[in-house]
Amino acid sequence: MILARNIETALWNKAIETLLANGWTLTFQYDGIDAGIDYNCYTVERTGEKITFEWTNWEEGEIRCAAANLKEIEKLLGYQFLTIESVSDAGPGTPGNRP
Repeated sequence: MILARNIETALWNKAIETLLANGWTLTFQYDGIDAGIDYNCYTVERTGEKITFEWTNWEEGEIRCAAANLKEIEKLLGYQFLTIESVSDAGPGTPGNRP
């Protein structure tokens, strides 16, 4: 499992929109009172694969997914993410322990 961090908000939003336009389906959307203000989270799925997008107004965006999925996103966006780390698989597509 890979975690890309510190993704500028506009690029983070573009990644979600691009995946949805390329056959991924939105399966989770955070709907708390602070959605889009302090925190946001989406999960998209396609053929059994999941990608989780999390955002805070302090840390900007994060994408958690398999390495191959991150490469697909980079290719679709024509962008290479700079802050990437390997993380344990706490259940792909499971939103983090934030609000």
